[in-house]
Amino acid sequence: MNDDVVKESTLLFFSLWNTALCYNPSTLLPYTSQWMADPQEEMTLTATHLLVLLTHYQPPLSDNDLPKNRFRLYLSQLSRPTDLQLVFDYIANMLGNAVDAHNTILPGSQRMIDFQDEIVSLFWQTFEICPNFRQHAFNNNIDRLFSPLLFIFQLHAKDPTRYYFEQLCAYIFLSLSQYRAFAMALNRPYTSKLPVPMAFYGETNADFLICLFHKLIASDRGVLKPITNILLTVLQNISPYIKRLNVHTASRLVNMFQQYSRVSYLYSQSSHWQNVDALLVMFNNLIQYQYHGNVTLIYAILTKRSSFLQLNKKAKVDVLISMTKQVHARRREKNPSLPETPAFLPSAEWLSSWKPRLPLRTIVDMIQYFSPRIDTETKKGTLSTESDLMEFIQQDTLVGVIPTPPQLLVRTFSSSSIHRFLTVYYWSLIYMRNVDSTPLFDTSKIHLFEIHEGSSS
Repeated sequence: MNDDVVKESTLLFFSLWNTALCYNPSTLLPYTSQWMADPQEEMTLTATHLLVLLTHYQPPLSDNDLPKNRFRLYLSQLSRPTDLQLVFDYIANMLGNAVDAHNTILPGSQRMIDFQDEIVSLFWQTFEICPNFRQHAFNNNIDRLFSPLLFIFQLHAKDPTRYYFEQLCAYIFLSLSQYRAFAMALNRPYTSKLPVPMAFYGETNADFLICLFHKLIASDRGVLKPITNILLTVLQNISPYIKRLNVHTASRLVNMFQQYSRVSYLYSQSSHWQNVDALLVMFNNLIQYQYHGNVTLIYAILTKRSSFLQLNKKAKVDVLISMTKQVHARRREKNPSLPETPAFLPSAEWLSSWKPRLPLRTIVDMIQYFSPRIDTETKKGTLSTESDLMEFIQQDTLVGVIPTPPQLLVRTFSSSSIHRFLTVYYWSLIYMRNVDSTPLFDTSKIHLFEIHEGSSS
């Protein structure tokens, strides 16, 4: 690549960033957006589109193993603290616009920008490509990025047309959860006061994250079902570092486990056991790595111990098949359009492929250790309240009772699969943004889906 091309690509990269960085919707006067358009917003949108596309493209490595895409190289090499802070503030302000628009004293005085998808995409690109930005975000205040993203995620959780945006947000949460610095930041007091329709009695950011995920999953009508396991994996990744859970948060986690371990759910599809597995790993991490800070969880597990002990029992395939058919028959009475037979029936081979590997030993050993001791103390009258029970657990230890903690395993995504998803998502987003305005595409050459004619027979 000659020097002129390198120089021009450098100028283009920083010009696009400068165009985007100049825009801040929070500086507009109240109700301004109701009666006049902002030309800077359109310029920012175009600059963001270009930055996302230019930094997303990944060509094969050249002979000297340097990436041919210089825009990714420039982004990866951002290092000046002033530049990193500018980018951090810009993304934080743009994401925060959604919170501000729903949290104003004057109703409708601030409009939520129309291109949250692009800002979230730019956040993803910058966070994944630029290690200096990633470290700067953790050192600065990652909550300024994470909290508004969480708010935007819940804002669209019931809209089927926003599924791919929700999937992108879930991937960002999963990426964040890989880092110890992020998990440790969740132990800070919750101060964001996001305007979400949820009763919250927790104390920390971790409490809020878990309670919100619980609410979204429990109230889901199918939009989040394909990414539920990603959300549970996020909780699984952060669990070794969560120092203390509120009693309400611990109760919601155990309630979620009860729902997923119900026979009517657990054995109705081949992949449902994965949700139970993720929660069990999370419980084990909280017990083994943060025992004294999470007696609330241990107490919640002990009060619902029958669910865990039942799951630990050997299941009989013929009984499961009969129960699955009965559950399906009851559902079919309410919805006659369902097929006559269940789409999935348990088998001995399927059951043996996962049930013996469920990480139940830690919890079962803990239950078997505490249950008789608590029963004895209760009969003596020394444990009469919830506080007495938790104090009793707090003063004990499980050293020598439960297995030694295994090496921590961080779960993440396949880079090849996420790249394919992003390519489709980015281009679909940009196409739909411009199909009725700037003629960037020859719409006659764009095929969003194919139609196959059936045979006459």
